Amino acid sequence: GFDGLTEGEKKLLSLVCCKLLCAVAAPHVYEAVTATFTCAGNEFTAKGKTIQTPGWKEIDRRFKASFKTDAAEDAPELARELPEITEGQTFDEVASSVTEHFTTPPKPYTEDTLLSAMERAGAEDMPEDAERQGLGTPATRASILEKLVQMGFVERRGKQLLPTKDGHNLACVLPDMLTSPQLTAQWETELTAIAKGEADRAQIEADRGEHTFWYDAINDLMDKDVPALYNAAMAEHGFHAVDEPVYDLVSVKKDEGFVATATTALQPELNLTQTTGFKTECVTPEVTDKEIDAVLERRRAMAAELVPHKGPAVKGNIVHIDYEGLLEGKPFNGGTAQNQTLQLGSGRMIPGFEEGILGHKGGEEFDIFVTFPARYHAKDLAGKPVVFKIKLHDVCVRQLPALNSDFAKKAANVDTMDEFRAQIRQQLHDNKHAAALNRAKDAILTQLAAAAEGDLPSVLVESAYQQEMEQIQQQLQMQRLSLDRYLSQIHQTRESFTAAVRTAAEKNTRARMALLQIAQNENLVPTEEDIDKTLSERAERTKKTLEEVKAASNVEAIRRNEGIRRAADYVIEHSTIEEK
Repeated sequence: GFDGLTEGEKKLLSLVCCKLLCAVAAPHVYEAVTATFTCAGNEFTAKGKTIQTPGWKEIDRRFKASFKTDAAEDAPELARELPEITEGQTFDEVASSVTEHFTTPPKPYTEDTLLSAMERAGAEDMPEDAERQGLGTPATRASILEKLVQMGFVERRGKQLLPTKDGHNLACVLPDMLTSPQLTAQWETELTAIAKGEADRAQIEADRGEHTFWYDAINDLMDKDVPALYNAAMAEHGFHAVDEPVYDLVSVKKDEGFVATATTALQPELNLTQTTGFKTECVTPEVTDKEIDAVLERRRAMAAELVPHKGPAVKGNIVHIDYEGLLEGKPFNGGTAQNQTLQLGSGRMIPGFEEGILGHKGGEEFDIFVTFPARYHAKDLAGKPVVFKIKLHDVCVRQLPALNSDFAKKAANVDTMDEFRAQIRQQLHDNKHAAALNRAKDAILTQLAAAAEGDLPSVLVESAYQQEMEQIQQQLQMQRLSLDRYLSQIHQTRESFTAAVRTAAEKNTRARMALLQIAQNENLVPTEEDIDKTLSERAERTKKTLEEVKAASNVEAIRRNEGIRRAADYVIEHSTIEEK
């Protein structure tokens, strides 16, 4: 029966019943009201609704009210209801109060989200038959962002793009018309009107200048002609790009024509003093009994069973709890959870939370008073005192299995613990040897980089440096660490840290360019047939045609990367790694 169901199953069944009743109940009828009030010469507006027939929403409200976590969420809808009012009604002895609320700022843009926003900007102001919408074109949007970064108006911080002080100042001093996508919308509207014979081109040019209608032509040139000219020029001069080009519009003048640039990193011609015959050692550390014991303890912990504990909770116990956080008496976002598993003393929760559960027994309900850390990631909670209402379902202890033959059979499918330890020793040795072999291969490629003489394109090294820094920032964000805090932990200055990252980026770039040159010299660069085979496999996996995959792929980048990978294998195979 119902009583035999778990708490989660009961809630799910109740929800199904509620939705069924709502589906067959009377309609919810309300009257939307916008009221304007005048007081001391000032106008105030209130919007709300007057419920005429509660209908199915009353069933839904009562159902939600039966759960503490949902009752508060239902309150705002009730608060939007307005009392009965009539036009011309006068209110005496009106009370007023000032309330303070906090908003959450929008998330900073990433390159992907900003490009998407540029594409959609002003779409609501565009005519339906406009050929283009948004800011820029697919060919120019990325270069616009790069230009903003290069000129110091925007800075990259991890994946985020943030405006600098100069960027804020620029946005403030430019006229509203120039910072609004409505300018594009207006041009598109006028172009459409001219095409339909509904507007006079000569008059618009006289009013706005003859350059008004260059916009469409410029977009076509930047989208199609400039990339085509770039590819033709690269082929004519025999240049080999090793990065994507950035297109930039320089000038457009009636008498002088259209001037645009394409900036890209060209493959450097390095002097490779040595390409094979490098030597290094592969030193595999020994596996210790202590390491084997640590693995066994982890395997025991994974096989542990939770056993109910009737006494008060102590550090190390596993508890199952419901909790609801209240800030100034009101629930806050992310502060409520049901049937959560928590190991006391793990440090998963904010300081004071786990300590507040110690000493309590299963079945108890109580409050915990804690204060969020001053540097908590949610700024609206940082440093704030809150109350957590706790329902402690049960307290459990982990019961570890004995290290005997039964455990060996269950955990590793072997008969004895000696066999189990031997199996773990071999696994640890294999892992250590693989790591040591990778370090030896890296050492060979480092020697190759040292043997590659010549200058590298600065833009290529800078791109590699930025990618390295982005990866570091992403890893730190996953650990909820800022770069400055991480540097303080490792006792290193930002200058020395970034210098080390830049040095590593230069070394990696030098090795990659040397490998690309070797791939070309040794005929290791993939052929068109190789590329088609790779892309055909990708097309089969994604259920697309080869043409679709090709159109969405950077074929030259795929060719370069595969050539570099093959060249790395070639160099390592023709070098010596001595096992130690």
